[in-house]
Amino acid sequence: MKKESSITLIFLITAAILCTASFILKPKSTASSIFEEQGEEFYSSFTDPLKASELLILEFNEKIGATIPFNIKFENYQWIIPSHSGYKADAKDRMKKVASSLIGLKKEEVRSDQPSDHKDLGVIDPSDTKSSELSGRGTKVTLKDKSGQSLVSYIFGKDVEGKPGFKYVRIPGKNRTYATKVSLDFSTKFSDWVETNILEISSSDIKRLHYRNYSITDGKIKEDKDIKLSIISDKWQVGKAPEGKELDTSKVDDVTSALSSLKISGVRKKPAGLAKELKVSGSGIDRMDIMSLQSKGFYLAEGQLFSNEGELNVWDKDAVHYTIRFGDLFFGSGFEISAGSSKEKDSEKAKKDGSASRYIFIMAEYDSSYLKPVILLQVPKEPGKDADDKVKKEYETKKKEYDERQTKLKEWEESVKRGKEQALKLNTHFADWYYVISGEDYDKIKVKFSSFFKDIEKKEDEKKDGVKAPPFTLPKLGN
Repeated sequence: MKKESSITLIFLITAAILCTASFILKPKSTASSIFEEQGEEFYSSFTDPLKASELLILEFNEKIGATIPFNIKFENYQWIIPSHSGYKADAKDRMKKVASSLIGLKKEEVRSDQPSDHKDLGVIDPSDTKSSELSGRGTKVTLKDKSGQSLVSYIFGKDVEGKPGFKYVRIPGKNRTYATKVSLDFSTKFSDWVETNILEISSSDIKRLHYRNYSITDGKIKEDKDIKLSIISDKWQVGKAPEGKELDTSKVDDVTSALSSLKISGVRKKPAGLAKELKVSGSGIDRMDIMSLQSKGFYLAEGQLFSNEGELNVWDKDAVHYTIRFGDLFFGSGFEISAGSSKEKDSEKAKKDGSASRYIFIMAEYDSSYLKPVILLQVPKEPGKDADDKVKKEYETKKKEYDERQTKLKEWEESVKRGKEQALKLNTHFADWYYVISGEDYDKIKVKFSSFFKDIEKKEDEKKDGVKAPPFTLPKLGN
């Protein structure tokens, strides 16, 4: 009996020890862990938006079943867009806004720890190749510093129902999804990150326009009527208008306005050899360069470059001469337009799903041939003290003319310098790229010959029945 009591006592002591140990070692509840982190910042150490040197945005396109990248990076003392062949970005201020919008985001509410909920909340990683889901993928946004280290990385999902300004948010690689108040300020639209005025020209500075109207079909050039327009005495003039017509200057103003606000919607990198030839004449091009040109609707023949839909020549006040050639039309949307893809095909499906875009080829050069040079005058000889008033007055007149001519000469020299510098800068930039513009912008700047003219307005005395009224004369008075 005594032995049995001892055994029972040992069991009781062991049980007590185990219970105590289990109480001490018991992990905190999941609920407790959740409540502890609510209200914390995701990345509390990231406080300075100027530390961000790279932005990577990944979106998933359900129509094509592919992840679409958009990348902005500070490299070699300038902002570039790596996802678009390194095209120069106008990103300093915008990057600061984007980075600022990602500072201080908090884990407001925990909504789920289950990966099975990611689809419904829209936070599947868009770059997850293991998932076969086409829907429910979020937008992945990552900021990096100049060393390439990640500052923040989020997957933003759907808006939270019943909570305006809140989104479902998940950290890549983690299962937990939060409801977070966020005011995002980023765009993956290419045109929002680049210089909007590609020509860097003001409508009021445009002084001449020359349309070379032709088209190329099956390798043959079909000529149409050219039109030359120029500013004379502060008014647009045309060489010769069709019979019964006159120039509609409002149409010219529409074109110059469209040119000053011409916005590119995409770019394609030209082959290195072709780009070099455009910068340094005589460097030569090869078969691959020619094939590249033809793929965009541009053709070399007898040393000249032709394009599918003719060209527009523009001269500004500083004698910068722009040549804009109009290449192939294609249909697409999003990344297909801005950076290009294998889907750039003129198919019925593409026409239905995408919008019309046009390749253009731009060149710039200095051409002052149409400007009148300033003719110098001899310095007038100052008359002596004994000269009469007439001689003194003649001298003052000549001196005034001389001074005015010297001012014009100085302005001319400054214009020449400015024009040459601008032409060189622009052509160096244009040489590397084919540009894409929208079909709408193409229609604004590629105007038909007949659209520039209107019927000659009849004078008031010709309007009645189309017959010119007899001249009005005073009646003769009697003697």
